[in-house]
Amino acid sequence: MNQIGLLAGLFLLISDFSLAETHPTRIYAQLKGQQEVILSSELSARIKTIVFREGAYFSKGDILVKFDCALEQAKIEKAMIIVNSLKRTHDIQQRLLKLNSTGNLEVEIAAVNLAKARADMDIQSVIVSKCSLLAPFSGRVVEAKARPHQFVSIGQPLIKIVDYSKIELEFLAPSNWLQWIKPGYPFAIKINETGNTYRGKVTRTGAQIDPVTHSIKIFGELTGDSENLIAGMTGSILIKVGKSP
Repeated sequence: MNQIGLLAGLFLLISDFSLAETHPTRIYAQLKGQQEVILSSELSARIKTIVFREGAYFSKGDILVKFDCALEQAKIEKAMIIVNSLKRTHDIQQRLLKLNSTGNLEVEIAAVNLAKARADMDIQSVIVSKCSLLAPFSGRVVEAKARPHQFVSIGQPLIKIVDYSKIELEFLAPSNWLQWIKPGYPFAIKINETGNTYRGKVTRTGAQIDPVTHSIKIFGELTGDSENLIAGMTGSILIKVGKSP
């Protein structure tokens, strides 16, 4: 949101602060999801499928993207065979040691080889676990950054998702509002896109005042039904200035 535009609208509406202290004040805010993140690839691999389309809902733990990991799966199967073989070798060396038919060095070498093979298998297991990109929270798909059958590299953006379990919002206010605005302070917001008014409350204030505009960010959340609201919607905040909740 354009900060200069926000402040221009804000100060036009409350240019006489003495009046603002006794009358409802309207300022502008933008809605945000509780979490919004772009998930990137942890593999260099070909995308097999993107499970959810843009706008689709998903739950925490759902598979969002599947990769073609036939080679990685074959490698872990090979690693398991090697581990099983070296374990048998180690077991045999231990039995031979009890019969005084081998030495401690041979047993130790067998144990080291087994430990190394197990470590290699663990590494391959981690790689295979990344063949499916899981949703870290419940939400909706905002945008797919890649396409099925596309080869992607490590760190390449794949999908943008947003968490709508709670709708948050932010707006700019004069810095001297810090004298009275606190977490829990109530307000209402009329959403431009729906024409409806929703109740909310302040959750926190910004950590820094803009020294040029003498403004501070205020963050809030909606306390009522927000099922049809999505990130990016804008609206007008209605708030009693200088009043206790």
